[in-house]
Amino acid sequence: MADRAPTAAPGEVPLTTFLEGLRVAWREGEVRPTAPPKPSKPRYRTVPDPLAAVPTELKAWFDEEPAITGAALLERLQQRHAGAYPDHLIRTVQRRVKVWRQERARALVVDPAAASGASGELGDAALAEPRAEPHVAEPTAPTPENVSPATTSATSRTSSEPRTGGTTDDATRQPF
Repeated sequence: MADRAPTAAPGEVPLTTFLEGLRVAWREGEVRPTAPPKPSKPRYRTVPDPLAAVPTELKAWFDEEPAITGAALLERLQQRHAGAYPDHLIRTVQRRVKVWRQERARALVVDPAAASGASGELGDAALAEPRAEPHVAEPTAPTPENVSPATTSATSRTSSEPRTGGTTDDATRQPF
């Protein structure tokens, strides 16, 4: 037999190509399919905030009417500042409303008294106070007074005793 390079099957990489690729594979990082993914780079804002001039105005409208939608807030903003805020900002306003609703819900869960404030944000006092633990009743041992007769007959039987069907015969019993 002559020294011939093995040929690759269809869909496979020839061995020589694979070995040549190993020289540069370490530069690209982990190549195993089971390797954990590399952490992505943090993303930063690349466009200036289009609503930077009116955040307090939007927040005040939201505080007055918490059920208002982002579309209604943008419409109000467009009426007040004609031509300054185009329709494509709808998603930006909706994201702000989503954050404000989350803050309001968090405040209601942690301390309902803190949520009634004008800003709707949590105060330091609400975060510093520990919440009371819910009362959990201790389990009680069964006594003859709190156990029903059906329970006592079932619990008094040992696991080695066969179950009897009472007066019904096996032919009329329903399977489990």
